[in-house]
Amino acid sequence: SISLNSDDSSIASVPEKIILKANEEFASFSVTTGEKSGTTTITASLNGKTTFQKIEIGTDETYLPDDLILELNLPTTKMHVNSEMPFSVYLTTFDGVLVRAPYDIEIIIESEESLASANSRILTIEQGNYYAWGILYAHEKIGNTFLRAIHEESGLDVAKSIKISST
Repeated sequence: SISLNSDDSSIASVPEKIILKANEEFASFSVTTGEKSGTTTITASLNGKTTFQKIEIGTDETYLPDDLILELNLPTTKMHVNSEMPFSVYLTTFDGVLVRAPYDIEIIIESEESLASANSRILTIEQGNYYAWGILYAHEKIGNTFLRAIHEESGLDVAKSIKISST
C-alpha cells in the first residue's frame, strides 16, 4: 500500500492510497484537477521512503508573451463558388507553443467581400481557450481572394490566399 498526498487538492487531488501488486513494476493512479490553476506537489510514501513530483495545472498568467505569432489555419486554399469552409485563429510563441488566452482576445477578420466573407468580422479567443473559429462563405464569383486575421493589440496579422473556382 502506497500513501499519496497532494499539497493543494483545489489544484489537483489524488487517491489517499494505491496498491502496488506483487511482481508489478509500477502502479498508476488518477490525478484529478480542480477549479484552480497553479502548482502543487504530489507525494508518495512507502515503508518510510518518500518521493514527490511538482506539477503545474493551467496558468495564472495575465499577459501575453512577447514572442507571439498569430496563426490562421485553413483546411485548404481552394473553394468552389457558393460553398463554405471553416477556419481557426490562434496564437503561438516563436518556438511553436500554443498560447492559452489569459483574457478575451479579439481578432479582426478581413476578406475580399465581393468573392468571400466570414461569418463574423471579429472572432474572440475567449479567456482560458486556445483558439477561435469561424466560417468563410464563397459567393458566386470565381477568382483569387484572401482571408486576413489581425490582432491590433500586438500589431500582428496574417493572411492566406484562397482560389475560388467553378466546375
